[in-house]
Amino acid sequence: MKKTLVVLLAIVSVFCTLCLTACGSDADVAGTYKFQSMTMTHDGQTQTVNVGEEYGGVILDENFNVLELKEDGTAKSSTTLDGDLVDESTGTWVKDGNDIVVTIDGESITAKIDGDTLTMEAEEDGYSNKVVLKK
Repeated sequence: MKKTLVVLLAIVSVFCTLCLTACGSDADVAGTYKFQSMTMTHDGQTQTVNVGEEYGGVILDENFNVLELKEDGTAKSSTTLDGDLVDESTGTWVKDGNDIVVTIDGESITAKIDGDTLTMEAEEDGYSNKVVLKK
């Protein structure tokens, strides 16, 4: 079960990394964003997990998903469970109007920023996911 959870959460991490939108200058957007919450919907059922809450037997702390956007245009995403780094990816990001486009492993995603909060949403295979990271 824990192995399945780690794989699922690693997929969510990559998904999170690939889902970003912003306003302001590049320097305003650059920084480290940490996990605050995720909301998952499937077959009409919705579950929200906030930082510090349990999901699948694991407490998700702010380091569960971390996204670092550096001023030089590079991006780094990491997923940590129970203090163990389970996934780390690097890529690039650019500001495009009021959007931020993050590219990792050849895939690009756009996300929204409101002040110091990034909100990423996507749908795949009947699942709807929303992840919130905060600077």
